[in-house]
Amino acid sequence: MSNQVVQLAAQAKVTERHKLQLDATCVQTEIHHGLLVDSVRVLSRAQNLIC
Repeated sequence: MSNQVVQLAAQAKVTERHKLQLDATCVQTEIHHGLLVDSVRVLSRAQNLIC
């Protein structure tokens, strides 16, 4: 998936650098259901743009 993110960033011209660094960190926390629903909606939309 990170290759697809880099390709989309290059197509959208959101970066002028030769490298794009991605970082993902997971921590345990209480999730508010509204935030979870919004996150799933945004990730689904992003996935549809990528695929």
